[in-house]
Amino acid sequence: MYSLLSPLTVVDSTFTGNKTLARGGAGDGGAIGTDGAAPLTPGRVGGQIRLCGSTFTRNVAAHGSGGGVYLWACAADRVVVERSTFQENTIDGIGGGARVSVGPTDWGTTGSITISGVSILSNTSTGNGGGLYLDCAPTCTVENSTLYANTSKAYGGGPSSAPAPTTTPTSRSRRTTSTATGAPCSEGSSSSTTPSSWGTRPGTRGGRR
Repeated sequence: MYSLLSPLTVVDSTFTGNKTLARGGAGDGGAIGTDGAAPLTPGRVGGQIRLCGSTFTRNVAAHGSGGGVYLWACAADRVVVERSTFQENTIDGIGGGARVSVGPTDWGTTGSITISGVSILSNTSTGNGGGLYLDCAPTCTVENSTLYANTSKAYGGGPSSAPAPTTTPTSRSRRTTSTATGAPCSEGSSSSTTPSSWGTRPGTRGGRR
């Protein structure tokens, strides 16, 4: 799935065994890739990219960023990932489970990243961030989440970020499986998929760096 300059909400969905095959900057996001949540116009208020209650398992990105997902947003977009599981995703690049990034704009605005109640388990990257790679502009929040048994051949077996995220209590567990729990995911006004299952067919995408 690829979303360009549009709000996106994914709720109670399953992504299993998806692949990107392209290399040279077009292989990001094994299951989902995004490029912004709103049109790039001066004075933009930004949009939202939100994943809730969803599972990303054994997805593969051939090269680039985000074995499970690559969520790229632009200021002043908001990225929210909650009560979801990333397990056994792989990438030849950075962010085995996910790369989540908010880039700068020319208008001096900032975006936000919030990751809450998420399990990131047994993901693998050849670059930084075996479980999770974050671009925080200027900060991001990771709370009440589990990172376990992720592997990186570079920095950050669990998370890797630039700059460092704000973390509030983050658990580390010996469990190798996880089920998202909590209140039902409510849908906003953005485009959405709920509930859904996505799997097996390979795809390619372009990505911002």
